[in-house]
Formats: sequence, C-alpha cells, structure tokens
Amino acid sequence: MNTIKMEVFPGQVKSGTSRAGNDYIMQTVYLDLPGSPVPEKISIFVDEIIQPGKYDLDLMASLYVQNERLQVGTLVYKPEEAPKAKAVG
Repeated sequence: MNTIKMEVFPGQVKSGTSRAGNDYIMQTVYLDLPGSPVPEKISIFVDEIIQPGKYDLDLMASLYVQNERLQVGTLVYKPEEAPKAKAVG
C-alpha cells in the first residue's frame, strides 16, 4: 500500500454554508510528504470531522485522475499502528 503519514490536531475545523447554500466542513491536516523537511499543512473538505491523531493515508485509494487533473476523492485512512514492543528477557 502506498501511504503517507497524516496528523490531525484538535480545533482546526471550519464549517459553514457556501454561497450556493451547501453545507461544508473544511479541516486542516498535516502531511509528511517525501522530500519535505517538515509536515505540509493543507486544508481539505471532509464529510465528517477527522478525530485528532496520527493516521496512515492510502494515496492510491484517495486520489484519482479526472480531465487530466489529479483529484482528491474520499480519503482512505486508518490510525497509525503503534510500534511493536520488543520482548525482554
């Protein structure tokens, strides 16, 4: 699976109604992109608020091409797995 790390912090959500009368939720997330020395801050539209935490974002399932442009579809993510404890003894 092609994944990148995504981190969500509390309180970085904006919601409202667009000029067209549609409800929206915009949330700020941070992506750990290859080649970037620090996580990149981006704002995305979401259907429901992503809870604060660290996630693995599945790139192949979340992106698609339409009219020769890369688009973000439904984000596919799961909580980041904790490192496995090493046996002592």
